[in-house]
Amino acid sequence: MREVLVDCQMMSLVDATGANALIDLSEELRDKGIRVSLARVLDPVRERLRRTGVEQALGKYQFHDTLTDGVKSFEEHEGLPS
Repeated sequence: MREVLVDCQMMSLVDATGANALIDLSEELRDKGIRVSLARVLDPVRERLRRTGVEQALGKYQFHDTLTDGVKSFEEHEGLPS
C-alpha cells in the first residue's frame, strides 16, 4: 500500500465541492492501492470534513496531528488496508 499525506495546515475552510473532490480522490486512489491521509487539519476544518463525509470516506485514523505522526503511522501500518 502506498500513501499520499496532505499537509492541511494552511486550509482554513472547505466547501461541499472541495469535500466531494477529496472523497472522489480518495476513492480513485484507493482503487490504485494508494491511501489518502491528512495532517495538521484545523479543528473547524476537521469538523466540516466530518459533517461532509470526508472523515468517513478516508477513515478517522487517516487524520494526524503532525506530518511526523502521519509518516510514523504509515511506517507502522505499511501494507495494511485502511
